[in-house]
Amino acid sequence: MGSIYESDVFGCLPDRSMHPGGLRLSDRAVRLSGLQPGQRCADLGCGAGATCAYLAEKYQLDMAGFDISDKLISAGLRKHPELTLLCHDCKELPLDAGALDAVLLECTLSVIGSAPLVLAECARVLKPAGRLILSDITVKKQRDTGADGPFTLENLVKLVEAAGFAVDICEDHTPALRTYAAELFSAGGGEAVSALKCVCCGEYKLSELDYHLLLATKK
Repeated sequence: MGSIYESDVFGCLPDRSMHPGGLRLSDRAVRLSGLQPGQRCADLGCGAGATCAYLAEKYQLDMAGFDISDKLISAGLRKHPELTLLCHDCKELPLDAGALDAVLLECTLSVIGSAPLVLAECARVLKPAGRLILSDITVKKQRDTGADGPFTLENLVKLVEAAGFAVDICEDHTPALRTYAAELFSAGGGEAVSALKCVCCGEYKLSELDYHLLLATKK
């Protein structure tokens, strides 16, 4: 969610989705979640709206995207003027309680901060039995036990459950993180090193990180 995501190096990636696994992983998550055409979904940390555009077209989902970067939101609206994309920090969404069928957090929770607050807000805006789609970096050993990520898989699951969700599916997609880091490195440019540090969560080495997909249901 920081300014590094506005750099050209991310725009050079194959599907411009700006998260490990790309649209392929988003596609898998939506299929596993059983979402149906017309259902209302929000993508938190949507970047320039690549995932929103893809899911709206392929699955006819009613998508809305939120991102803290005005630059990325503006770029997304220029390319996809039909989409609802809003500049927002995602911590207090401008949505009524129970307004959504699903919320996507794709490589967002580990960088946005205030994870318990964000997950509680996801629970608030979801309908009963609404779906949380969360893919993110996890660490083999957590150095900071505060409210900001990255988290171990065990602690991430605990946070999701504490927010009122039941975790239905947990999949390891660590190879997608390795591929993503390699793609960033290949993209080169003066900002490639900063981008890699962002993906690796600053002080962590790539070898200390995993990547997981969690699908959960609001209780």
